[in-house]
Amino acid sequence: MTSPKAPLSLESAITRAAKPLGGVTNASLALGRDRYTVAHAANPNKPDMLRLDDAIALDQLCFDASGQTPILAYYQAALAPEDGPRASVLAHLGAVTRQSGDLVGTLADALADNDLTDGERAEALGAVEALRAQLSGLVETLTGAA
Repeated sequence: MTSPKAPLSLESAITRAAKPLGGVTNASLALGRDRYTVAHAANPNKPDMLRLDDAIALDQLCFDASGQTPILAYYQAALAPEDGPRASVLAHLGAVTRQSGDLVGTLADALADNDLTDGERAEALGAVEALRAQLSGLVETLTGAA
């Protein structure tokens, strides 16, 4: 059973990076690691983490398969400037783009089986709220409001 993950968490990014490779087991094997390496790193209830070189390699494999780099996007979002009057339009635009991608990914995963469970609905709503917050910050920056 898959452990619930926050949509904007590192564990969620690892899961999204593994998906185009056929899942966490295949991603672990593609990295030349034990079959549980990526699964444990993607589980918020386990203390295991990916080594940096494995995270970069996983993102590269994901990029080769899908054109996406979810782990890099997670770290870019974590390093983005805080909201407020000094935040740049480009920083907000980048955050809106990342949040939009997270929302689309969350909804695509949720609707893969043509059914939207309460948990999937809650996860999608969380992604919508995160996007709404980023859009609000972008509007404030563009209008000069603080």
